[in-house]
Amino acid sequence: MKLKPASPLPLYYQLEQDLRARIRAHEFAAGAPLPTEQRLCETYGVSRITVRHALDALLTSGLIARRQGVGTFVNAPGETVKSLKLIGSLDDLASYSAPLTHRILTKEAISAPPAVAEALDVPIGTPVTRLEAAVSLGDFDASNEVAGLSGASFPVRPDLGCGHVVPVRASLGCFGQAQIEGAGHD
Repeated sequence: MKLKPASPLPLYYQLEQDLRARIRAHEFAAGAPLPTEQRLCETYGVSRITVRHALDALLTSGLIARRQGVGTFVNAPGETVKSLKLIGSLDDLASYSAPLTHRILTKEAISAPPAVAEALDVPIGTPVTRLEAAVSLGDFDASNEVAGLSGASFPVRPDLGCGHVVPVRASLGCFGQAQIEGAGHD
């Protein structure tokens, strides 16, 4: 994979994700050594600090192990540790990244089916709004989300429809009662 220097995602993160995908695809088998830091620098055209940062993230997630004087090796699937470490706030994350937005794809009034009614703590059949939105980081589509919102808990602004783009930091305001600056069409 060729890393994209113009991407809003840092190079170390792009490298980490590529190595993670290659490990999961068994391109590097469990117990097998990863290429040396120098080799990764040459292959990806990045600095050693970028490679070390990516490898540190893989080490922290338990996907790889380092053996001093020997090398870096892929852990067996049972050896990986699944943990999440959160540092800072959503505001901190947003300030360091490209604009994170929701683009509303569908908006419809529905009667709450059992699962939605349970999640929203409303009676089955209660009128709710179903929103589907694409989450984007700058020009990169990151994911799609589907949300069921009850009018009592989260009144949805009636002027928002398909195609509106809403900053994620303002999304709760969009789906609720707060005003949103700059919400408009693509």
